[in-house]
Amino acid sequence: MFKQFVSIQKDQIDLKTKEIALSEKQLEFEETSLKLNHEYALKALGAQTVDREADRVVRKRIITWSFSSLALVLVLLAAFCFYALTAGKLEMVKDIMLQIFGTGGLGAAAFFIARSVYKSPKAPEEDSEE
Repeated sequence: MFKQFVSIQKDQIDLKTKEIALSEKQLEFEETSLKLNHEYALKALGAQTVDREADRVVRKRIITWSFSSLALVLVLLAAFCFYALTAGKLEMVKDIMLQIFGTGGLGAAAFFIARSVYKSPKAPEEDSEE
């Protein structure tokens, strides 16, 4: 009876030893997994920084060209108005300014309305399986 008890205890100790070894392997696996995830996250952040840097450069060019074009148009418009006013064509300047501001106002209103429509969050569609 005592030998049987000792044998059972030995089997239990062997089982506990195997469980401990298995849990050590699981911990090593989790540690390796966490390290790999950390390395991946760092590399992804580095790549994202480089990608966004290129995006910022492109956006800066677009904004620069937009403002430069707008400034050129305004300078040309001011030069035209100055020339027309010195030539005594006040009515022509009034008509052109009304058309420019009228068209520009309608265009700006359409732009802001369209932007608000496309940026508004859409309600998620529910999938009904009936």
